[in-house]
Amino acid sequence: MKSPVASGFTIRTLRFYERRGVLPPTARRPSGYRLYGDVDLRRLAFIRQAKALGLTLDAIRELVVAARQRNGAPTRDRLLRMLDERISQTTQQIETLTGLRKELHRRRRALRLRPRPNRERGYCTCLQKTPLAR
Repeated sequence: MKSPVASGFTIRTLRFYERRGVLPPTARRPSGYRLYGDVDLRRLAFIRQAKALGLTLDAIRELVVAARQRNGAPTRDRLLRMLDERISQTTQQIETLTGLRKELHRRRRALRLRPRPNRERGYCTCLQKTPLAR
């Protein structure tokens, strides 16, 4: 058994994961400190990787709970579906951000080419849309 520090997570995060059902309660020392075995540390490594891929805590909990059952085979199919969904979401985000980048460049070009606005208005008009070929 290892201390919570070996997991790389803060104690606060580990307690949160326990409360949310992502991490099952662990063994404790007589003093009350949590002890983590190799299985727990591997589970925590999985949680870290899943979070890095953008899986939600609910999705991670679903996978962790399914993996603890005797027949963990459906876990792979669930994870594949979740990854497909994340790929789709990420593709949409990339498209949205690509459009934003184009608009930022367009606005920057327009701002550079346009004469300085009249400052007597009391507010900045620099970002008002200006006609410029995209």
